[in-house]
Amino acid sequence: MTFLMLITSPFIIGFITLAFIKFIYTYWDRQGFVSVQPKLIYGNLRPTVKYQQTFSNNINNLYWESITTPYIGIFLLCRPAILIRDLNLARRILIHDHEYFDHRGGKNYDPFSANLFSSKTLNAPHLNEKLSQIFNSRNNQTLFETILNEGHRLTIELEKYANEPGPVTVNLQKVLQTHILNTLSSLCFGLNVNLFEANSIIHKQDNNQFKLINNEISKNGGTSRIQQALKFLYPNTMGKFTKGSTDVESYLVDTVHNVFRSRKENNIVRGDLIQLFINQQENDNKKEDNSTPLTIQEIAAQLFNFYSNGTQILSHTIASFVHELTHNQDELDKVLNELDLALKKNHDEITYEMIQEMSYLDLCLKETLRKVPPISLISRECTKNYVIESTGQTIKTGMKIIIPVTSIQNDPKYFKSPEKFMPERFLFENTKFMTADAYMPFGIGIHSCPGNELTKLILKTTMVAVLRQFVLEPIETNSEITTKCSKTTETDKHHELLKKVIVKRRTELNNN
Repeated sequence: MTFLMLITSPFIIGFITLAFIKFIYTYWDRQGFVSVQPKLIYGNLRPTVKYQQTFSNNINNLYWESITTPYIGIFLLCRPAILIRDLNLARRILIHDHEYFDHRGGKNYDPFSANLFSSKTLNAPHLNEKLSQIFNSRNNQTLFETILNEGHRLTIELEKYANEPGPVTVNLQKVLQTHILNTLSSLCFGLNVNLFEANSIIHKQDNNQFKLINNEISKNGGTSRIQQALKFLYPNTMGKFTKGSTDVESYLVDTVHNVFRSRKENNIVRGDLIQLFINQQENDNKKEDNSTPLTIQEIAAQLFNFYSNGTQILSHTIASFVHELTHNQDELDKVLNELDLALKKNHDEITYEMIQEMSYLDLCLKETLRKVPPISLISRECTKNYVIESTGQTIKTGMKIIIPVTSIQNDPKYFKSPEKFMPERFLFENTKFMTADAYMPFGIGIHSCPGNELTKLILKTTMVAVLRQFVLEPIETNSEITTKCSKTTETDKHHELLKKVIVKRRTELNNN
């Protein structure tokens, strides 16, 4: 009997498990929701598990499975979730009825996750208020000189390639990533790292701690598609295994503390984010309304958050921005004409005001952010039962909600000819041809990215610094890259295109 039980037990357990999973997959039928047919074990994530698509691509592709319903039930492996397809419902969730969805679904196991984006709850008015004071247009103007200096450093690097005899192939993707790291290191921590130089601070033995920061970002940004999916699905469980390095935390807190002390003792003022936090803390301490200033640890967390998220967002977006302009000559010519006129008007000097007045450049960036938004998915978790007004169906507490931003912004229902690069669609007289509310590259509502204007300023300043002096000529074609990167994102294709670029001076091109 015992021997028989040993033999049959695995089969019984397997049968029960299989039956239970099949029962789970009837969830949406039992709830009366339209759903996408799941695959056993995989749910609707088979392309991700099979390494055929990224997690983001996989989810965004599900958007097109049912084009007539405002939302569809899906299965993230064995976990049910709701994919929002209707723009009005998405806006209700993110704006009007956000109190039902103030939860991303993960506990803060890492004590260093005291930032707006990794917080379990989105209802953090104290943090929201402090960050809105930091990320405003007045402060962006203060930061501009630092951003421009890094743009100048980028042009010096590109000049080396332009000086080579004959056309030289440049890995522009790597050059731009290095530029982004330089810019954010300077903006966030006041560090003059200059990663273009071999003897840069980051390459020195006594700066191993700064290497840890970048390694931590690389580790988080380079997780496998399966790990990304699991962190998205089961943040509580995965959070226990993905805690940040305590060495990085200690180093950053010490760095911020030392910079605070040094600048106060020596009356040093610099145009960077850490200075803005110093000013904010000093102002809060002077107020008589019992304003609670951010702690050093909270400030360090915010700086690390902007540095780590900014590294990925800016690197991806600048690749797409360059790609679109270098593959759409008419639009590039308009940008160059606008740039030349602006420089002539401004006595050949790049200023904050000049960047802000370059309206066509702004249109091109908006269109880039529409085609390839930096935030491709927005997720929420329902915190209390929510009745969908249009259908009367109920989203239950604990349900994962996903809004596929990339799909919405590339839906012909909202944007005419979405596959085309058409900056003019954002002109006031053309807005009738699109649904403006469908544009949300940095999220919408009170929980949208507070640093989006600073991000756009960095992108536009970088582009102006480069286009002022150089012409970029990618070697490989779109078709070649599409074949190579069929299993990756559109941004990855743009990265691949920039790995082989010829850099020429604009003056040389004009002379020819």
